[in-house]
Amino acid sequence: MPFAQQLNLIAYGRLDEAAVAAVARRLAELDARLDEAEREALTRLAGGVAPAAIAAAMRSAVDPDRQRREACRINELDETASPSPAQLAEAREYLLLAATAPLASSPDLRVRLAEIDRRDS
Repeated sequence: MPFAQQLNLIAYGRLDEAAVAAVARRLAELDARLDEAEREALTRLAGGVAPAAIAAAMRSAVDPDRQRREACRINELDETASPSPAQLAEAREYLLLAATAPLASSPDLRVRLAEIDRRDS
């Protein structure tokens, strides 16, 4: 699936873990190819969040251990507790929404990322 389409699906709320992980991988690969000027421009479009930081947040959001820790935090459980499936789902959704917010909130960022990806492919 083209990167632009993946970005737009995330922006429209497709937050399944596989899709988020795929975009995180592509974003990290793209970030490695950027020069400093491009990285700074993308960071501005993302409201001050660097592309590598977005990718890292997305990778963290799909990590089951991170989701469990977040479920414990949100529900004020001891960190050794086992959250319920509903508590885990709530934490997963929160983490995925937070991690993808820079992409979802900036159409200009999505367009520019897709342009750079096409250019470098």
